[in-house]
Amino acid sequence: MALSIDRCLALKFPIKHSELCSVHKAKMLALASGLLSVIIGLNYPVRLFVPDEGISYMNLIPTDRTSIGKDPFFSKLCRYVEFFFRFAIPLSAMIVANTWTMAIIRISDQFRKGIDREARSAMKTPKCLTMTIGLVIIFIITQMPKAAFLFDQMIFYSEHRGTRLFETFVIVGNLMTRFNSIVNIIVYLTLNREFRRTLVKVLNVRKTPDIEISSHPTLSTTNGSEKTGRRF
Repeated sequence: MALSIDRCLALKFPIKHSELCSVHKAKMLALASGLLSVIIGLNYPVRLFVPDEGISYMNLIPTDRTSIGKDPFFSKLCRYVEFFFRFAIPLSAMIVANTWTMAIIRISDQFRKGIDREARSAMKTPKCLTMTIGLVIIFIITQMPKAAFLFDQMIFYSEHRGTRLFETFVIVGNLMTRFNSIVNIIVYLTLNREFRRTLVKVLNVRKTPDIEISSHPTLSTTNGSEKTGRRF
């Protein structure tokens, strides 16, 4: 979601983009997103707990509901909050941002087509949004099972829980949601050569100063060489 919005702002406000999306603001946004995710995830330990003497089934320890977790209204409210903040709002923001971005690029392409051939051939083609749109599609695929589970819980509460097929679907949905957390860096490492080079530079940033310091002549070596030259 943040990537789609950043691309859109970069094209819509190219001059003010560095001011609107500064490093400090990005850090604050990442911190706020992390805190919001933790707060939303706190509904699980509030509603569920592992009993001290539980009978395991297929190496799975069953969970039980707390007193507040047995309240259908509170459980449905938690499902609504998680559904909207983890799926509905991010997906809507990505759809709007990417649609807006493609509209800006389309207008730019129409302007480029109106230029003569020589000027048009000298202009560089802007970067394609294939990677960003691909990440949006991956987000939808990986989040859809979890969203379907939350949607089912909002409507039917826990009527479908307990069956082997539904529980397998829930486990697969949770695993796909975890995979989505690392899919962005995997895609960039695989397809983006510039991202790989930048990552290598960042990883080697501590080694570079040592090499540069050792390669530069020190004051003692310089004075020693000057004295040696004077003797000769």
